[in-house]
Amino acid sequence: MKFMKKQMITIVLYIIVISAAIFIIYNVISALDAQIVKISVPGDDYYAFTRETPENYEPPKTTAAEKTTQNTTGPLPDDNNSKSAAAVKYTGDLELPVDGATGYASVDTEFLSKNEHYLLYTLKAGTAFQVILESGDWWLICPDGVTTGWVQHIYCMINLPDVIPSIIYNNTNAYSSIFRCFYISDINIPGITGGQLYKYSDRKDGKAYNKRLQKYEYIVPVLYSTAKRIYKAQKYALKNGETLVVYEGYRPNGAQTRVYKAMLELIEDNPDAQRSFGAWSMTWFIASGISSHQFGYAIDVSLAKVVEKEEAITGKYKYTQISMCIEYIMPTPVHELSSRAVTFTKGVAVESFDAWQNATLSEGMLKSPKACDLQKYCTDAGLTPLASEWWQFNDLYTLSELTDKCRAEFEIKDCLSVAPEN
Repeated sequence: MKFMKKQMITIVLYIIVISAAIFIIYNVISALDAQIVKISVPGDDYYAFTRETPENYEPPKTTAAEKTTQNTTGPLPDDNNSKSAAAVKYTGDLELPVDGATGYASVDTEFLSKNEHYLLYTLKAGTAFQVILESGDWWLICPDGVTTGWVQHIYCMINLPDVIPSIIYNNTNAYSSIFRCFYISDINIPGITGGQLYKYSDRKDGKAYNKRLQKYEYIVPVLYSTAKRIYKAQKYALKNGETLVVYEGYRPNGAQTRVYKAMLELIEDNPDAQRSFGAWSMTWFIASGISSHQFGYAIDVSLAKVVEKEEAITGKYKYTQISMCIEYIMPTPVHELSSRAVTFTKGVAVESFDAWQNATLSEGMLKSPKACDLQKYCTDAGLTPLASEWWQFNDLYTLSELTDKCRAEFEIKDCLSVAPEN
């Protein structure tokens, strides 16, 4: 009898301790300003996310020039209630309209006059601009704050958070890269793992302030037509109480080359790094030259369970904002360069629209139903999976339309986004 009482007391104590730990973790997460919390899983990187803003939060101060830009979006309602009542849900091909979003020239692009449509000059690849409105295949833009004119949007990238804010963004390469290999245990890549491969601001988390969303957020450029397919995938996920977690879109060629060279050096020094690829070659995991990330038609993405969501407003539009979610455990962490991460048992032609449909899923995929769900969301949206990385999906439809391709010889640092009003 005494033994049973002792067991009962022990069980009750365990329950109290576990409950207290869950309560503390929940409150710590809730107190963060759009921070990312790593969940400790031995050998892996997984994250919980929150987008709540603390009471003492203050957005960055604006200059006179910035205030002038802000004023062009029109007066704001007097209070949140009137703002919410007037807000409407956007019904286009994206979660929010493109006007007011930040765009980027992916290649040297002709900039035509607003009315006569003659060539004003050529926008250099990487030039940031604010989109004023869309008309057919063209965007009316203002790249210098003075001159307005037209560019063909097929050759332009859009800042993904501006048009699909419900997605969770965790661009680890902008603050602490999780690129690594795995053979028996993790193998860090010297100079890469834990390093910042590029940055959008001086903040530790690498985020830039986004006036459109009224918070700090990553800059995640992708080609415009690719963004529309990503939104389709996000809609499928949201319908099932889930959300995409985007780790990267456009990746500068300098960052790509840096990782590739570091991997070559690591393989020379550590034979286990080569063994991590199994029967696959290293270039299946990190390209030696320009790849789909540099062109702007690829995303690295995972999937998370939505815990809490809320309605947010920008300009006259309302949208879904995920205030808390927990990323699912997948075959491997994103950006693990190893045979554990492969999608299929064998390589599949990278630029084939349908070869992947006849491929056999890897053991890791078969043991990870959520990775299969992610694949279905993305492929149903028109994206194509990469054979060697469960997290990468390419937009081959957009690729097939391009006659000029980005060389990615630039880094993107500007976020010019404002609230959409049209």
